[in-house]
Amino acid sequence: MGHKKEFDKLRTERMLDKLEYETAKEMGLGEEHQQLQQKMDHLEKTKCKVEAGEEALEKESARKAIKNIREEIK
Repeated sequence: MGHKKEFDKLRTERMLDKLEYETAKEMGLGEEHQQLQQKMDHLEKTKCKVEAGEEALEKESARKAIKNIREEIK
């Protein structure tokens, strides 16, 4: 992705975050919104870690299965 496209994407995300924060603030949810957003970010990071762990386990299981099959053939 080019630098201009990356910059446009970041600018758009920043503007959406600002709009979301301003809307929450007008509705009286400023502090609560920030806390909720932090929890959501933490959950997303945890989800990514779990998926990476599951993928690593699948690869390890497949590797061990192939190794066992090769040993049985000998």
